[in-house]
Amino acid sequence: MKGEEQLANFFLSSHPEVAARLLESMSIEQAGEVLECAPANVIAPVLGYMLPTASARCAERLSVEVVTNLVEELPGLTAATLLRHFSPDASDAILGRLAPARAAALRLLLRYPQNAVGAWMEPSVLTLPDDCTAEDAVERVEKAEYERPKIFVLDRARQVKGAVSGQILLRARARDPVTNLLEPSEALWARETLAAATERDIWEKESEAPVVNRMKEFVGVVSYADLRRGSRQLVAPALDETSNADIGELAELFLAGLEGAWQSMGEIVHSEQSGADRRKK
Repeated sequence: MKGEEQLANFFLSSHPEVAARLLESMSIEQAGEVLECAPANVIAPVLGYMLPTASARCAERLSVEVVTNLVEELPGLTAATLLRHFSPDASDAILGRLAPARAAALRLLLRYPQNAVGAWMEPSVLTLPDDCTAEDAVERVEKAEYERPKIFVLDRARQVKGAVSGQILLRARARDPVTNLLEPSEALWARETLAAATERDIWEKESEAPVVNRMKEFVGVVSYADLRRGSRQLVAPALDETSNADIGELAELFLAGLEGAWQSMGEIVHSEQSGADRRKK
C-alpha cells in the first residue's frame, strides 16, 4: 500500500464524521477514488455518517465484493437503505453473497408491500446536512439540478431536522446556517398503510413528505399524488400483502437489534406457509 493510501485510510478510520463531510463536498469520482483503496471496516463508519444518496453513489463505484463486505459491516437498517439505491440485479448479486439469515431479512426490507408508503417513495433524492451553510446548500442544489418543492435536512444520524425551499436558500445570507432556515417537517413511517398516510393532516399544507424507517432514519420522499395513485390501484390489500407487512416489520425489529424478532419472524413465516398449504387442500 502506498504512503498516500495509508494516510487516507488513517484519516478515514480516525475521523469518520469529518471524512464524511469532506467526501460529500467532492465529486463522486474523487470520493470513489479515496474509498476504493480502503477496507470495508474503514469505509462503513464513514458511509454511516454520510447522507443516504451520497453514500450510495460512492458505494456504486466499489466492487461487488467490497460492497458485500460493507453490507455486512453496516447496521442492518442502514445497509437496507444503501441497497435500496441499487438496481434489483445489483442488490441481488450482493445479497447472494451474504449469510442466509441476514440476506433474508434484508430482502424483506427491500420489498415493501404495495399498500405501504415505502413502496411508493423515491429513495434517491437530494438531502442536506444540518451542518452546512446556505451557500453550501445552494451549491449542492445547483449541482444536483434539484427541482422538488422542499429539500429535507438531516443530521449525521440521518434523522430529519426539517425542510427548506430553494427560494429560502437563495434569499438567505451565504454564511447563514441551514438550521436557521428550517421549517418543521412531519415524517411518514415507511410501513404505514396508504390508507392511514393519505388521511394525515400534513397534506393540507404539503405536497411531499419525508419517509423514515423504524429507527427514524430518512429513507426517501413520497408525494401525496403518488400515495393517491397507489390507493386507487389497490382497492383492498391482498391477504399475502398484509402478512408480508407484518413480516417486514419484524425484519426491521431484527435488524434494529431487538431480541426475539428473528424467532418471531420464523414463526410467522412457518404459520403463513402452513396456512397456504391448508388453503391448497
